[in-house]
Amino acid sequence: MKADDEKRGTEGYETRDTMFGYLLLWGVGLTILVVAGHFVARGLLRQFLRGTPDMRHPLAEFRPGPEGPLLQGENRAQYEAYREEMRRATSEYAWIDTTEGIVRLPQERAFELALERGFETREER
Repeated sequence: MKADDEKRGTEGYETRDTMFGYLLLWGVGLTILVVAGHFVARGLLRQFLRGTPDMRHPLAEFRPGPEGPLLQGENRAQYEAYREEMRRATSEYAWIDTTEGIVRLPQERAFELALERGFETREER
């Protein structure tokens, strides 16, 4: 035993092979354990399914869908009306809150005011 320990340090590798018998025994034991676990799980599942009635999931019940198509009939006209509403919102003056004095400016005028007044920089904060 002591001679093996001394040789192992000087050669840099193992001088004897793996014990094949122990490796084979470990593999067979692992296989038996996996197969036994499979059959135990299968038996438990069958027992569980045998003891429960045929239950459906509560969300699996049939719920009728909405009646009639929910599609937009006049897509083009609705889109054009939306575009016109957005154009007005960005190009006309309007009151947002009269008590606070908040108004909506046209987009071009808001750009001009922002350029005239300038933007806050880090040094100004």
